[in-house]
Amino acid sequence: MNKKISVIFIAVGCLLLIIGIGAGYYIYHSNHPDISISIGGDLDDTDGDYVEHITIAIGGHANIPIADTIENKLIEIGDWNSEAVEDLLNNYQAPRNIVVSGEVKDGKTILRYEGEVTTKEGKTEAYLNEKEFNFVLVPGEKLLK
Repeated sequence: MNKKISVIFIAVGCLLLIIGIGAGYYIYHSNHPDISISIGGDLDDTDGDYVEHITIAIGGHANIPIADTIENKLIEIGDWNSEAVEDLLNNYQAPRNIVVSGEVKDGKTILRYEGEVTTKEGKTEAYLNEKEFNFVLVPGEKLLK
């Protein structure tokens, strides 16, 4: 009888170990998806008009959904990016020369669109749209590469 109880305890222990490893894998990968924030190409094919844009690629792990906290941060970046691109395309005309840059500094991600734009009235002016996010999703050395 003691041998059966020992085998049951070992089997239950192994089962709990496997469940724990699986849960840990799931939690880790839902909070650490493969995220790439990079520079997309020119948005407008007009000659003399160059507008870079930010692209965000997300790679998951074995169909594990991204944690809500990570998803909300991605949405925050995506919303700002959409507004910046919309501003550039709707409120200015060719020629535009806009580049994207970004950095990680003091635990924050800083993204910016900067360059020269032409107003609807035909006046050329400097353009800067910068946003500081209070989080880091991508290490600085991988940001916008």
